[in-house]
Amino acid sequence: MLGHRPGCTASLATTALLERKLRKADANARKTCKAAGVIFDAPEFWEIYFSVCLQDPWMRGDRPNPNNARWKQSLSTLIDDERFEQVMNIALGSLEIER
Repeated sequence: MLGHRPGCTASLATTALLERKLRKADANARKTCKAAGVIFDAPEFWEIYFSVCLQDPWMRGDRPNPNNARWKQSLSTLIDDERFEQVMNIALGSLEIER
């Protein structure tokens, strides 16, 4: 979804650090869904999560970093704690509207 966008770095290989971040993001996703009373379905969850990311110019890689012209958006940035909270607040907010 995001890795194929011009302003994003594709995650074709993983490092130990990225693997830890992915495990933490998965745990956060499960915990957040449980707290919100939503059944966790991994493919559906991450599709919604990254769909929310695509709504924001910076998260989808369309807004360059003014301090680093070579910077590109990455999976690691999109699943960090701060971004996760931001994205989940938007996603859960829209879920509340649909109910």
